[in-house]
Amino acid sequence: MSIQLSIIICSYNRASFIGDALSGLYHQTSELENFEVLVVDNNSTDNTAEVFRQWRILHSLGNFNYLTEEKQGASFARNSGAKHSNSNWLCFVDDDAIASKTYVENILKHIQQHPNIVGFGGRIIPRYIPAKPEWMSYHVSSLVGNFDYSPIAGPFKNGKYPLESNMIVSKNIFEKIAREGRKYSIYLVVSSQRPSELSSTVLSQCGNYIIHRIQNEYDMNYIYSVLPYFSSDYIMKIKQSIPGEALIFGNCVPIPTHLKIHLANPSPDSENCVINYEWYSKKK
Repeated sequence: MSIQLSIIICSYNRASFIGDALSGLYHQTSELENFEVLVVDNNSTDNTAEVFRQWRILHSLGNFNYLTEEKQGASFARNSGAKHSNSNWLCFVDDDAIASKTYVENILKHIQQHPNIVGFGGRIIPRYIPAKPEWMSYHVSSLVGNFDYSPIAGPFKNGKYPLESNMIVSKNIFEKIAREGRKYSIYLVVSSQRPSELSSTVLSQCGNYIIHRIQNEYDMNYIYSVLPYFSSDYIMKIKQSIPGEALIFGNCVPIPTHLKIHLANPSPDSENCVINYEWYSKKK
């Protein structure tokens, strides 16, 4: 049976919670073969990895996997989970969330009953430890993650959307927007340091390109194979570019242009360190 749902748990220093979150997904009414769980450790400094390893020894069934994303930030962790997923449907939950026993079953049932949807979400009910404070009310409960939009399934009103603590989305929607979105004035802006990780469908549908320096041969060959009017001359220009330079071409720039972009002022504190200088300074 193929995996129908990929549940992605992005975690950072939550070793004391991750075990309960995994156990909640392990004891589902849905068969374990129907879904996978990906724990994305976003550079935790606690013993999250060891907690997962010990938990996995005691819970050997199903598709539960652990991976690390070195780039700090929730968006990097989610993208990494999506990249390693084996299903079109992605489900994002928090590392301290305990799913109800019918959680996966209800998600798969909703997908089957509504074949045209591309994303949805559900309730998030906070757990108060040791007990709910007396001053807590509905008006402030959203600050601790409470999200109870409706007692029945239905479309979100304008301005409302699922929270990332319980959000399910189809990966195919991004390719669909790239292919068909312009017909409905919906456009997709794609930014990546690793173009080889992008869908070839998405990349081939882009109308304009701004390419900064890339030296990785795999990425360069991927761009060369996907873009129909990309020549070897462009590759050399991109490889030889310096910070602040880019090659721009497409519908808005009929003639490929190698240009220089004004650097930010003040500049961000993200320069590469001069290794030999750092070594010499430390020795002194």
